[in-house]
Amino acid sequence: MTVLDLLHKVGVEDNVSFYDERGKRDVILNMVWHADFEDAFIKQLSGMAQGKKLENAPEEILEDGQTITLKDCFEEFRRPEMLDDENKWYCNKCKEHVRATKQMEIYKPPPILIVNLKRFKQSGNASRFFGMYSGGGYGQKIDNEVKFPLEGLDITELVLGHTDKSKPLIYDCYAVSNHYGNMGFGHYTAYAKNPIDKTWYEFDDSRVTPIRSKIESQVVGNAAYNLFFRRRDWHEQNMQELDYDKLAIKPDMEFLKQTEK
Repeated sequence: MTVLDLLHKVGVEDNVSFYDERGKRDVILNMVWHADFEDAFIKQLSGMAQGKKLENAPEEILEDGQTITLKDCFEEFRRPEMLDDENKWYCNKCKEHVRATKQMEIYKPPPILIVNLKRFKQSGNASRFFGMYSGGGYGQKIDNEVKFPLEGLDITELVLGHTDKSKPLIYDCYAVSNHYGNMGFGHYTAYAKNPIDKTWYEFDDSRVTPIRSKIESQVVGNAAYNLFFRRRDWHEQNMQELDYDKLAIKPDMEFLKQTEK
């Protein structure tokens, strides 16, 4: 048994012990890592040699350069799915558990539409540790770029409960949260549009930076994780009824006078 076989078996058991023909065995490893060797070892352990494709990997992981549209995501969301044997549905007519087809649909147009992109995939009976922290293998980050409009997302044809097609359901993006890293660790940032001055801002920890140019190329990227849209008619109505005086941050003048004394 090689070291890699040993570690894989440990990972499958999900603790520091494994079993062979002689019973339970415990393993203690004490390694001094060289930086170059560590990088190569982790890539080999996770099954991801740099620059090469994984065998039997899902298509979305293999095609790193493939661009997907948000429309593609909606179509995938609505695609009928045949339930497997472990998720059989009880049929009231035949009184048996049978494999059935399920389909997700949107029935009502929400005022706020939040789209969570599937950026992480866990497959196989792999170790949580190596799946999370190796950056590949059985637990993988999906880095495909999903193209989405910042303005004018039309979901009229996707909403079953919306029968008046003369009134299109138009949504505009007002915020995006991003994730950089892999399954085990990473960094979150966000983009958000100020509804008053119409300016997009980048939020990165305590730093807030306005985006002055090339807005779409910065906001729409392969790090986008959660997309926030608001229905245009609903937002326009809210803006008309907005009380800016109540929103304004006003200092407590009486308190300031006391501090001056």
